[in-house]
Amino acid sequence: MRRRAGVTLVEMLVVMTILGLMAGIAYPSVTRGLDSLRLSTAADDAAALLAQAANHARRKQEWVEVRVMPHRLELNAKAFTREVALGTIEAAPEQSIFVDPMGAIPAAVIEFRNANGKRRLRIDPVTGAPEVEVAE
Repeated sequence: MRRRAGVTLVEMLVVMTILGLMAGIAYPSVTRGLDSLRLSTAADDAAALLAQAANHARRKQEWVEVRVMPHRLELNAKAFTREVALGTIEAAPEQSIFVDPMGAIPAAVIEFRNANGKRRLRIDPVTGAPEVEVAE
C-alpha cells in the first residue's frame, strides 16, 4: 500500500476552526486599538493645524481663524482654507480660535472623544504651544 501525501478534510476543518476562534477572540482587541489610534491621530492633526495657523499668521501678518466643529476642524485665512475631517471622532466644545498676526494662540482646550477614550488638546497660555494629553 502506498501512502498518499497531503491533508485530510478533517485535519483541514480542525485547523480552520482553530483559526476562526483565534480571529474571533482577537477582533475586539484590534478594533479598540484602531479606535485609540484614530483618536491620537485626530488630536495630533489638530495640534499640527494650530501650529500651521500660527505659522501662517506670523508669516503673512494676518488674522487666522481655526473653527472647531463636532466632526471637523477648519483653518480660515485670506488666501486659503484647510479642513481636517475627524470621521467618527467628536470634538468639543464647538468654538472659534483666532490667531493674531504675531502668531499668538489664545489659551483654549479642545477635547476629542470616541467610544473608547478621550484626548485633550490644551494650548499653553504662555508659550502658545499645543499639548496633547490623555483625558480622564
